[in-house]
Amino acid sequence: AILAGVGVPALRDLVLSNRQAAAVNELITALQMARSHAVTRGEGRDVYAVGPTPTVVVCASDDGQSCDGAWQDGWIIFRDPDGNGAPDVADGGVLRAFEGHGGQVIGSDGVARVRFRRDGRIVAPADFTFCDSRGDSYARLLSIDFTGRPSVQKAPAGTCGG
Repeated sequence: AILAGVGVPALRDLVLSNRQAAAVNELITALQMARSHAVTRGEGRDVYAVGPTPTVVVCASDDGQSCDGAWQDGWIIFRDPDGNGAPDVADGGVLRAFEGHGGQVIGSDGVARVRFRRDGRIVAPADFTFCDSRGDSYARLLSIDFTGRPSVQKAPAGTCGG
């Protein structure tokens, strides 16, 4: 009984940590795929061209086809050369869809889309928080700076509401 009392909570924390790490790593994978696609397949090489800049977008999606839902529902990657913020069949449709991660609450501070330009940079920096039932002490913060490179650190206190 003593071993079960010690082992079960530790096993629960291990499972939750692995689920959180999987969610963080999968979003990082999506961001890196989008950045790579924007750089290697962006139309034209004139980064400073006037007019619409071709972008590759990562956005939250609950159906794997459109930008709707919350980040924990899943996300998609698509090309957006016309800048309308939606995957279009003429632009190649959805390049890749990722399923959601149950038990994770992924906050984004109002970031609906992460847009990568053909130079690999993003239009605006973004932060994502990953919370689960364990609260702030286990929360992770995924930050993407203007260069388009993600980094992960422990989230600040109060991130998950306590």
